[in-house]
Amino acid sequence: MYLFRKLDLHDVQIMNCLQKDARASFADISRKIHLSEEAIGKRTRNLENQGFILGYKALLNPYKVNIRVRAFMHLQLKQHSVEVLDMVTRVIQNLPEVVNCYKVVGEYDFSLEVLTVDLHAYHRFYKELLDHLQCIDCIRSMIVTDEIKSGEIFNLNHLPANRGN
Repeated sequence: MYLFRKLDLHDVQIMNCLQKDARASFADISRKIHLSEEAIGKRTRNLENQGFILGYKALLNPYKVNIRVRAFMHLQLKQHSVEVLDMVTRVIQNLPEVVNCYKVVGEYDFSLEVLTVDLHAYHRFYKELLDHLQCIDCIRSMIVTDEIKSGEIFNLNHLPANRGN
């Protein structure tokens, strides 16, 4: 269980600003939420130190870097021992084509988001995955044809500070 200090409205506003533009200066954020630059800096460092802000990254245009295939793969395993789950996790963590992976509950055991340069590269990846992981019983793949919405901007409206409590 994680214990954190209670967030206030300014903390939520800072996180909202940084989610939309991680390169926003403290001066830019200060003008938007009417708090001094010094206070923005202190609060941002506190949010980072407490693990609310995990880091900053650049979002790349996949087409500009020649990524043409985005696929979602759902893996079903033949067996579910701790050793098998740990081994699958280790293998997946070392596959550069996998950009997101989740252990899931339901019909499948893992859900992966995979990026490759083309369908041939995806097919190679698929075959190599089967070769490396003999414990896979079934793979269901879905190739993305059109991106409707992308990004990881979290809706923070559920936080008590955002509701005026």
